[in-house]
Amino acid sequence: MVVKVKDRKKQKHKVPPFEIPILGEEILWPENSSDWEDTGKDNIVANNYNWREYRDLVYGENSVSSLGIPLDLSNDSYIWCAAGPRGSGKTTYITYIAEQCAYLYKKRIISNYPIKFGVRKKDGHVIYIESEELELGKLLKFDESYRGCIIVLDEAPQVINRLATMTWKNRLLDLWLQLIRKNMNSLLYASQNENWVDNELRWQTDIISHCRDASRRYPHAGYNRGGQILIDLVDNSGNWTGYSQEERPYRKPVRKRLLSQTIWGTFDTFHHNDVFESLTKVKLNVGELQIGEKPERDESYLEHTIPIITQHLEENKVIKRDFYSAVGVSGAVKTELSHRIHASGAVDVGYHGNCLDFTNFSMEDFRKWKRR
Repeated sequence: MVVKVKDRKKQKHKVPPFEIPILGEEILWPENSSDWEDTGKDNIVANNYNWREYRDLVYGENSVSSLGIPLDLSNDSYIWCAAGPRGSGKTTYITYIAEQCAYLYKKRIISNYPIKFGVRKKDGHVIYIESEELELGKLLKFDESYRGCIIVLDEAPQVINRLATMTWKNRLLDLWLQLIRKNMNSLLYASQNENWVDNELRWQTDIISHCRDASRRYPHAGYNRGGQILIDLVDNSGNWTGYSQEERPYRKPVRKRLLSQTIWGTFDTFHHNDVFESLTKVKLNVGELQIGEKPERDESYLEHTIPIITQHLEENKVIKRDFYSAVGVSGAVKTELSHRIHASGAVDVGYHGNCLDFTNFSMEDFRKWKRR
């Protein structure tokens, strides 16, 4: 299989035009980590919250793991959608999840927007993590280097739009989605509307996170714009809790809060993706599988066709109806004979091409002709 897509050189995303922020490692701890209690009740970790309050601000009092299997992207493969209107915190949320995976599980981040940050560990040591730029051609070719990593797509409909469902690009991406568990990948994507992406991606999505900016929901609470995100988590596929939202529509979503200002600056929120990405044309050269043997074509009509053509070699106006009637062919054989004589020099003439001109006809080409 050959996929013709222009590959860009492998490169790291350009560093955002601001100082790389250094995060305390407690910002990326999972909600069920024992490290939270090890910090001590009175230890202030961020913004004047003690550890319990801070953990609840990041994860919400309604634990994500309380409804089913904990969300663990170290071993499981998830397709996670963040949906919501413009400026609702979608990109911030999927960035936070990607940063957790990169730090906790040593997963590579491959994204279509730049992410770069540092993490200061308990001993004071700082490690730096940077995303790799997504090369769509590698993804479509099922490149081995894209196994075992986190794929992050901002404005996903620009890459896999529902209006391009029958294109080769969408079909190849759908095949990649079907193999996401075998390739040990997870996909995080943001879309203003979860229904704008390809239908198969929408069906395959495990978790849909509806995001809202708390400063807009509660304008009198004094929240900074984008500083805290309200999130409603819904199990779309049943891979998380064992029951999809369709199976249990009465179940309320899991509600969380993300103190998003703690990761401000780790990504470029104004990064401009190529708006023509969804229009990129993919040409696919596929092989051919032949089942059974091709039947031999019956060319017995040549025995009585050649003498009839020989009689008209000097003529420049032979009525087609009389010619085919004399040969005695019809249907598919007549169509093949027509291709054969025209490929050998016969030309349509007369009113609406109802006659044949054999003056430039080559009998040698006629005998050697083979159907393609």
